Amino acid sequence: MSFRIFLFTLINILFFSLSGIGQNFSRSGYPAPKEDLRTLRTFPCGGITILDESLEADSLPQGWTVSDLDGNSPQGNLTFLLPTGGWQVSKDPKDTTNGNFVFASPSWYTTPDTSDDWLVTPEITNLPARTCLSWYAYSADQFFGEDYEIWVSTSGNSPADFFKNGVRIDSIGNEGIEFTFRTLSLENFAGRDIYLAFRHISVDKYALVLDQIRIAQVEEIDLALLAIDEIRAKPNEDVNISGAFINRGLDTIRIDTNNFLNIFYSIDNQDTNRYAFPRNFSLPPNDTLNFVHDSLWIPEENRAYRIEVWLEQVNGDTNPENDTIGFWQGIGTATSNEIPEKFSFKVYPNPVKDLLQIELDKARPSWEAVLFDATGKEVFRSGKENGRFFEIDLTNMMGGLYFLRIEGIEGGKHVQKILVE
Repeated sequence: MSFRIFLFTLINILFFSLSGIGQNFSRSGYPAPKEDLRTLRTFPCGGITILDESLEADSLPQGWTVSDLDGNSPQGNLTFLLPTGGWQVSKDPKDTTNGNFVFASPSWYTTPDTSDDWLVTPEITNLPARTCLSWYAYSADQFFGEDYEIWVSTSGNSPADFFKNGVRIDSIGNEGIEFTFRTLSLENFAGRDIYLAFRHISVDKYALVLDQIRIAQVEEIDLALLAIDEIRAKPNEDVNISGAFINRGLDTIRIDTNNFLNIFYSIDNQDTNRYAFPRNFSLPPNDTLNFVHDSLWIPEENRAYRIEVWLEQVNGDTNPENDTIGFWQGIGTATSNEIPEKFSFKVYPNPVKDLLQIELDKARPSWEAVLFDATGKEVFRSGKENGRFFEIDLTNMMGGLYFLRIEGIEGGKHVQKILVE
């Protein structure tokens, strides 16, 4: 046994003996801290989804490809990646629930060497303008920060294609030990057919992990409500409405004398309360700010109240659909039975060329699907539906951005954006 392997083995024996916790093995004995990715607040590239891969199973998703150019075998203690090297889908070694899957690639080999592992997306055709790439990454060992690159190819998905007709658009060195959120603009490739690749290039380290890889068409200016803080109160107690908002657009938002930001809320669609957010601050893309409304709400009785909170930016917002959060709030002895149930629906495919499928969370009576174009003009209305599924034939619809709204169901606005190709 070499001195280095002996030393790492000794460190691990001491570490686990002293700590008394059975964390997964790491090269140094100090793996990246345990985390449950699902408890983290995520700030993906907002807008219309082009690709969204969060890995729901332990197999390579359809259309993705991998290339292991180094051909090295992982060191035997990398149990979650054995027996082969290169990128693969595995259970997240940091996940406390053992239910999260990730892309992972080793760099600690039986013979020390440099990684050359390629993880390539499916082809993305006719990339829209204002497109953003986002992902999460971490190094699996505290003392071995991983190195990797992001490449774009316009001709094919093999490493040779990336070298011949591609470009490296970013390099990350010494990636962090905690889930790190990263974004890149793909604006330079608008209108082209592309493949994206993550190339792992660490030299004799441990393992790199990626998750939640997303590509989306982003609004230029998009200030959105992110969350409203939980309210716990009894009748006649003072309540401060508080929460957070996020810049989901491409541009930095500047609040100053020419661009005001107002935060409103109303209770049961009655009086509206306004709060002018302090001026002179900048909010970069994907950054957030917390707020506490300066107008108190004093609920008077035990019951469920309908609360609406919304933003208004003087200089406009190219995506107003995410500016509002509406919810039911029980006060005092009010029970959840008094609060209308939550409603959700999904549409697919999106973008769509011909038939748009609508699926409600469950069968419901007397609802309508209404489609609006980008100017707000109504272009389709289904009529009263009873059930869970509906489809709209968009074959003859002009390509562009549309908004689908479900009406006739209690609980606020139910809107999704649709891109017709």
